[in-house]
Amino acid sequence: MSASMMYLFAAAGRAENDPTGRVMDYYLSKLDSVLTGRYIFQVDTTFSVKVRSIFIHHDSRGGLRSADTAVYELKFGNLHKISETILDSSTNAANNPPDTFTFQFPQNSQYIYNFFPNDTGAGILAIGFDPPEYLRDSIPDGIVTFDRTSYNISRLILNFIEREGYQRYSVVYEFEEISKLLTLKSLQINAAKSGFLRNVYYRRIFEFYDYNIIGR
Repeated sequence: MSASMMYLFAAAGRAENDPTGRVMDYYLSKLDSVLTGRYIFQVDTTFSVKVRSIFIHHDSRGGLRSADTAVYELKFGNLHKISETILDSSTNAANNPPDTFTFQFPQNSQYIYNFFPNDTGAGILAIGFDPPEYLRDSIPDGIVTFDRTSYNISRLILNFIEREGYQRYSVVYEFEEISKLLTLKSLQINAAKSGFLRNVYYRRIFEFYDYNIIGR
């Protein structure tokens, strides 16, 4: 298993007489291969992409307090962001895209994996993962869904019970395939932070479109 963005999916050792475990390891290995070999932000590809960045503040009941939208064109090469062009400016200084969209998962974590019940046997397959109790405050749990034929991930959900500086923090990645590369379609962050007078609740949504793959 590669020591990259797939730390989360590092398969634990399984008994040879455990057929479910062997099937799980097979899928996890395929997911690792796709992400390390074809995820556009993880492979040496030069490309540009437009990103609509939406910053939403909520009150404690989930009501809308404010919303801000900006649009950027980002160019990547050699696994790094080369340039950032503002296409539609923001009124919120914090409403800008991050420099990277790779995954930063803990290394050598031992997750408990589960197939979801009522599987139809075709199309999208879901795998849930939970850390052991002693690691629940330091690494996320979540769900990954993927096409069982191409092994392309369609969605990855990470829920952090504890994250430094936050009361709650979750991330939802949506993927799609473009020119045989796995790309981000959207990224959503839901968070709650302690404020000076009251808690701050917000949602950040990044929508990706107009990928232009320049070279590999």
